[in-house]
Amino acid sequence: RFEHNSPKEIECRLTAMAFDVSGCRLLTGASDGSVRLWNYLAGELLQMISSADAPQGEITSLLHVRQGPVACYVSAGWSREVSLWPDLSLGNTGAANAKVRSLKGHTEDISCLALSPPQLLASGAYDGTIKVWNLLSGKLRCTLTPTDEEAEDSLLAARAVEGLAFL
Repeated sequence: RFEHNSPKEIECRLTAMAFDVSGCRLLTGASDGSVRLWNYLAGELLQMISSADAPQGEITSLLHVRQGPVACYVSAGWSREVSLWPDLSLGNTGAANAKVRSLKGHTEDISCLALSPPQLLASGAYDGTIKVWNLLSGKLRCTLTPTDEEAEDSLLAARAVEGLAFL
């Protein structure tokens, strides 16, 4: 049984889920900003991925990335930044000294993430912007913005990026 209780003793709810690349572990994100890794088959909590110094705010999207030298969990949400958490499992020796990295640049809440192997990550936000990042360096590659007509729309939700996919 999966229980995602908040360590802060406040009511929280699951807001995002994703499987790791093996399909055996489940990532969960919650309204309190916490990210956890579970053994999907047993329902056992394996690791609390986020830490006390993590960005606060609801998690809206999660990914697990395992591409060459990169092995990390990616989370995004209402903190308006993308967090890259090193994957310390599966014998990933290079991650032991790795630190959490934050990709900052969005001015609105982030709603979704997408990966284009081997090293491109895209994040979409409620204001209609899409940012494409280099996963290895953490540098912003480009920003896609809504057209002038879309930007004039007074409803922010009407411009929101609800999903991303690389073709």
